Amino acid sequence: MARSCVVMDEMVREYLLFRSDLSGLKDYWSYLNKRFFRKIPNTAIHKTLIKLEDCLYKYYIVYAHQSQKHDKVVEFFERFGRDILGGGNRETWREWFCFPYIKNPELNPIFKSYFQSDLDIAEDFYIISAGRSPEAGRSPLTDRSTIPRCKNGSFTCLNHRDYTEHTAPLIFARFSCEGMFCATSDINGALKIWTFSPDIKTVHSFVFKSGIYSLHWATKIDKLLYVGTGDSKIKIINISNRKITNEMSHSTENLRIISLASNVTCTQLVSSATDKDQTVSEFLVWDCKTRECLHVLEITPLPSPITSTHFNHNGNLLVCGAMDGMIRVYADYQCIMGWQSSPTAIHTVKFSVDENTVFAFCRDGSLSQWRLYPMSQCLYTVTVLEVPPQNIQHYGRDIALDSEGKYLLVGRGFQAVVYSVEDGIVEDSVLPSQGSKVSCVDWHVPYSTRLCLTATNSGIARIIGLL
Repeated sequence: MARSCVVMDEMVREYLLFRSDLSGLKDYWSYLNKRFFRKIPNTAIHKTLIKLEDCLYKYYIVYAHQSQKHDKVVEFFERFGRDILGGGNRETWREWFCFPYIKNPELNPIFKSYFQSDLDIAEDFYIISAGRSPEAGRSPLTDRSTIPRCKNGSFTCLNHRDYTEHTAPLIFARFSCEGMFCATSDINGALKIWTFSPDIKTVHSFVFKSGIYSLHWATKIDKLLYVGTGDSKIKIINISNRKITNEMSHSTENLRIISLASNVTCTQLVSSATDKDQTVSEFLVWDCKTRECLHVLEITPLPSPITSTHFNHNGNLLVCGAMDGMIRVYADYQCIMGWQSSPTAIHTVKFSVDENTVFAFCRDGSLSQWRLYPMSQCLYTVTVLEVPPQNIQHYGRDIALDSEGKYLLVGRGFQAVVYSVEDGIVEDSVLPSQGSKVSCVDWHVPYSTRLCLTATNSGIARIIGLL
């Protein structure tokens, strides 16, 4: 058996180091399975072979990490993550989906027994062949009950990592569209752009003396970040050269840019601005290439500052929430429908994935879902916050919809809460407390792991892997 494990070790080295061919490794195992393994009549051995294959792929991940081939680790989960979760060994892989986001997995109690010498790995294979897992053999893992679990839900909190470079309460936290970067800003006007895989690292820092009132990553372009400031300006940051490359400005002085959204082609950007007393409302459409104002959008029936904006998948529709509690929908720069959703200001609006409904989170602490056709039909309403926040100056940061449209992430006091929205708005999971009030949330869904981003009044941003 030890000799067979050495052969497996050589297989991994061959396909990883010399061929860089993950598909070839899987195909070769499939060949062995068809040519030899299926002919073995012993059912117990079949179960052992399934475990061996399982361990082989985990060894591939570990060996890729040790060989500093992080791209191969990411590639593995991107290509085969869903297949693994759909197979019979789902439970043995749950914690492995956080592997790419752990700085030193060899020190993590979940994985450290897999970081052994070749002979130790061979021993692990031998233990598996005896019907036990490596955890039950030479190097037992730490009790998995130490992993923080979500309360009352279907998710497991695999791991979390904290970004601690801010010194003031955070007001925005955003994943870039492809999830390669995070942008966080605080009440002192400090903006941090950082990465989290394989290590947490600050890419660049900016300070805006007039303050930051909105953040928006360009849709489908990971390198452009729009920043709305308190001096009527929209700053455009290019991540590639790490500097502010351009800016656009509302004509009225000393306005706060409180909402930004770009369409799917990144050719147009909408911006909403208001003054300190929230008595002025400007709503503009910009050409992203020429940086010229194309249209001034009318806010009907009465002007009210637009607090949150969201384009649909093709950019033909734009849904907006406003301080007057109305939801408005625009098409071709015209308001085509609108209705009163709350007696209080709307903080955040989002299209559902099928774009037949709209979610709204309001100052009174309510979270509601509205059908577009027929207009103004409220499907569901729940109270998220019993004591609504006061004196809010920053909008569009309270809720985040996952890319599959099944769940909403909401900040609620000291915790972030996941709501299922497939059939009503139902509380699903409560993430572990962060010890400070959660001020904003976002999430990204690469392959099979949901990555949640939360930020708090303590100045800490946290990335949480959920499975």
